[in-house]
Amino acid sequence: SCSRWTSGSWLFRRSRKALCWAISAASSSSSITSNKDCSSVFPTRISRMGRTSSSKSNSCTGHVQRAFIVTPKEKMSRKGNRNNTPYEVKKGHYLVGNCGIYKVLQFLGEGTYGKVAKCIKFGTQEMYAIKIMKNNKAGQKEVESMKLIEHLDPEENHLVQMYECFSFQNMTCIVYELLGNSLFQVMCDQPDPVHLHGIRAFARDGLKALKALKRIGLAHCDIKIDNIMVANTSYINLKLIDFGMATKTKDLSVGTEIQVTPFKSPEVILGLPLDEGVDMWAFGMVLASLYFGEYPFPSETEYETIRAMVQIHGLPEAEMIRKARFKKAFFTRDNDGWRLCTPDEYTQATRIPVEDKNHVTNLDEMIDDHKVFIDLLKCMLEINPKNRITPRQALAHDFITMKHLSGESKLWDDVLPGLVALDVLPLKRSTGATGRYCK
Repeated sequence: SCSRWTSGSWLFRRSRKALCWAISAASSSSSITSNKDCSSVFPTRISRMGRTSSSKSNSCTGHVQRAFIVTPKEKMSRKGNRNNTPYEVKKGHYLVGNCGIYKVLQFLGEGTYGKVAKCIKFGTQEMYAIKIMKNNKAGQKEVESMKLIEHLDPEENHLVQMYECFSFQNMTCIVYELLGNSLFQVMCDQPDPVHLHGIRAFARDGLKALKALKRIGLAHCDIKIDNIMVANTSYINLKLIDFGMATKTKDLSVGTEIQVTPFKSPEVILGLPLDEGVDMWAFGMVLASLYFGEYPFPSETEYETIRAMVQIHGLPEAEMIRKARFKKAFFTRDNDGWRLCTPDEYTQATRIPVEDKNHVTNLDEMIDDHKVFIDLLKCMLEINPKNRITPRQALAHDFITMKHLSGESKLWDDVLPGLVALDVLPLKRSTGATGRYCK
């Protein structure tokens, strides 16, 4: 149980010899440590980092918990480096949290604020993904966001599950469930667009996540194909991850810099009031990417994104442009109305060069059997956030409920995701654009 590893237990008050004995006893069933000599694994001194909380809960409390890092054949100071730079965690290092000891097996990815390690827990041999970040505002923000969603059912609402968080050597660690590949990796592995039946299963899961976040007043603010994972289950099961940029909806202010360019909503680019609708736009772009096999707006600049939006939807409403804080970068007065700036005018104003790229120009061109999906996409990619569909409305859309399908088609749609997950049937359409994610 977690109690034997808590910061106030005897384990953290004993000598190095007692700690070694406890780890050996706790992991006697593990081939990783049962036959190892502790003297070659643990440093001469083991330091305590962080503040102690009176709570013994598995999850995060008001303060980041006390914890240790155990590194092979290396000395450590009690307070870390003199310049307070974060300690570099490497493969083979041991992290001691509030509920167990974890060994770093490999690193799964690295981002702006930290990296994610695949770890094994001593005694149980359970695998986890531990996100290791600097002890700064970014790390604390993700901890606070996970505290808001930890009471939500992670399976029902398709949100990544957090098990505990702790601090060591000027770093913050969050222990998450270990998931499978991201949608980015899925699209890299198969160049063809995803079959519409698969997209429906993905859409249903993602919309449930957005609905749950809206219910608690939280916006993810960084939805993209990299941050949607496929769970390791016998059926298609998506989970939303990486809440490092998540923000309470009431705290979203005009001009807040969120989202990456290909998934950035018009209200973020133009400087308009923000709410959880930014997530609906981004998730709509995710589904469109799966459908077309490439980013609908393969933009490197915000101007390219706005230009693509205008070519699909036409100019935003005049009132919407008038209220936009950053309108002068993208639009200019033309007689009594507005027009989109030319690429040269945008470059002259911002000194940012613009490239011509191919993008989706008309969602109505792709109808036939896919007309209902295109209708949902148009509702999700509505330029005016006030008119954009909500998660509850999207879950009731015909594309999700399949009201327009025959009984046989509905049965096929329910069976196919399981066949795909079992590698019986590929998630592909027979025709379509070539995937362009992994250039």
